[in-house]
Amino acid sequence: MTPAMETDTTVPPSVAVMDRLDASSDGRPALCLRSLLDQASAEEDLDNVPESIRLSELGVMLARKADKADLVIDFYATLARGHACSNDWPTLVTRCEEGLDWLPRATNPAASIRLIGMLALAYASLNRADRAVGLIRQMKSLPLELSADAHYILATKVGEIHFTLGRYAATIEDYRRAIVILDSLDPEAQSPFRIAFVRIYYANAILTAASTDTSDSGTCSVEDLDQVLQRIAEAAVVIDDVPLLRNDLTIARGHCLALLGEPDPALKSSVLALANKDVTALSWSLESVFAWAVIEATRGDVAFARALLAKCEPETLPASATALVSGWYHAMGDVLTAAGDHAGAAAAYRTSIVEDRRHRDRQTALVFEMAERASRVDEVAERARETEDRADHLARTNASLAAEREQLARSAYEDPLTGLGNRRLLEHRIATLRADPRLQTYAIAIGDVDHFKSVNDRFSHQIGDKVLAVVGGILARSVRNGDLAVRWGGEEFVILFNARIGTRRLEAVRRAVEAWDWSTVAPGLAVTISFGIAPWPTSDPFDKALALADQRLYAAKAAGRNRVVAA
Repeated sequence: MTPAMETDTTVPPSVAVMDRLDASSDGRPALCLRSLLDQASAEEDLDNVPESIRLSELGVMLARKADKADLVIDFYATLARGHACSNDWPTLVTRCEEGLDWLPRATNPAASIRLIGMLALAYASLNRADRAVGLIRQMKSLPLELSADAHYILATKVGEIHFTLGRYAATIEDYRRAIVILDSLDPEAQSPFRIAFVRIYYANAILTAASTDTSDSGTCSVEDLDQVLQRIAEAAVVIDDVPLLRNDLTIARGHCLALLGEPDPALKSSVLALANKDVTALSWSLESVFAWAVIEATRGDVAFARALLAKCEPETLPASATALVSGWYHAMGDVLTAAGDHAGAAAAYRTSIVEDRRHRDRQTALVFEMAERASRVDEVAERARETEDRADHLARTNASLAAEREQLARSAYEDPLTGLGNRRLLEHRIATLRADPRLQTYAIAIGDVDHFKSVNDRFSHQIGDKVLAVVGGILARSVRNGDLAVRWGGEEFVILFNARIGTRRLEAVRRAVEAWDWSTVAPGLAVTISFGIAPWPTSDPFDKALALADQRLYAAKAAGRNRVVAA
């Protein structure tokens, strides 16, 4: 934690720094600005985010006035951290983009990495992997050959971005490289915070990979877990000097021992003795908390698992932790399943799905807000007229924004899991057809993956997602021009056919799903789908045809599933 700047408590720090800067006639205002930067960082460490943002805004203005490019970039990076703590991603992106204009004049690669890294982290948090990866490439292109310290900062920042993107194998390599670089630095550069920080987050990356069923997680071996314990032991040597990370260290060690099947009762007791606010403040380690609880529950210690989750209930999580709320409910569902409370588990899983959807809707709204802000280029245009170079920059910005707006418009009507359209797209198509004065007859079909809950229960929710993605691909290849296939919700799909049809085309889709080599998704997996189909004359309400198709879908289920019912 950065120590607070000593100053006269009767005078606001910002006023004191301005007075010293204005009084600097020796051409050395950088010292005053560095003091202001330290104070802004200290306020953030003390959770006084509004004051940190205010001081950082003042620092940006003063550093620009003093024409200190490296300090301008440092202040923008500190300002970005404040907006990240407030979960204000649109403002963070806007201010970071302003700071990027100073990069060509920067001489300190570490400052540039911090600023670009914050912008990349914002895009990663909003699931804009393409922009985040592009910014990683930009960071790696900086001239770092003279600064091992900058290499260390680059490795840790890229590791943080990869972790946010869910690329855990890459995260592990990033932090492994950071440890090697840090160990090669001069002892003065190896602060206790750095020693503990990089080892704890290296451990967290391995533990998260071990508890996550994704293609990027890799396989976590006993040797990997032994590495975790070794790094935790190294961090423990200096942890008394870094109390901020002590609880992260405890959680990481408990999670690792649980994975190894060697739980430590004393350590478990010490975790339960922590104040709830100390657990909810653990940031990255909360996912380890969830995973640890599930492991303990599956091994019989349901009481500990429930008590551990009670330490970080959703209503106590920070406002910026919206993505973790769904994870908490999913973990609670797993714990209740282990306890035999299947009704409670089902309710928790349903809430997890709702919270995940709410989080994604919020992300979409934030991305739209970012695009809307970025489209207001009139003020930028006024400044751009000053030089031809600025005008060229504006033209490139406008082209990029137009492409982003087009991409966002497409994504608003697309289901991200299957690549099909979503309910909103179908509603838009129905409204268009209803507005056409020509009366036509279409066909509406509802399909539902058979025994989908059993797929989730037997094979995992990740396998369930893969099943939905494959089914979506089969439907996309089966529709013709003018038809529309969408994911209606959960495991249900709707197809709007451009003409009244019989059951032959749907039978072909049903057979394609049944014949798919599902063993490539999971050994022993078999998947079928049932359909109900009904005609829809556009003179009738669409809901009437949809309800009839839904009744026929239920008839298909009642008749044994894996069939098409058209009457």
